[in-house]
Amino acid sequence: MDFPASSANLVTLDHEFDTILDPNITSQVISAQIWVETGSQHESALAGSGISHLLEHMVFKGTDRFSGEALSQEVQAAGGQWNAY
Repeated sequence: MDFPASSANLVTLDHEFDTILDPNITSQVISAQIWVETGSQHESALAGSGISHLLEHMVFKGTDRFSGEALSQEVQAAGGQWNAY
């Protein structure tokens, strides 16, 4: 995959996880995005149990060390956005 407007590269990891990398060492911020091919348009009638909604809630739930609210506050305090679309 080519990204003509940037220097981004597509890297496919061993477990077939596609990663797009566009490093910029002059920037003091990062953008990290995870795109999952799921949602109502990808869920069949039998599998359409709302897996995308479940995934959204699990990602924003937090970790053993940080609550979901603490993670959200840290990201927002740094000027970032914490959301799923």
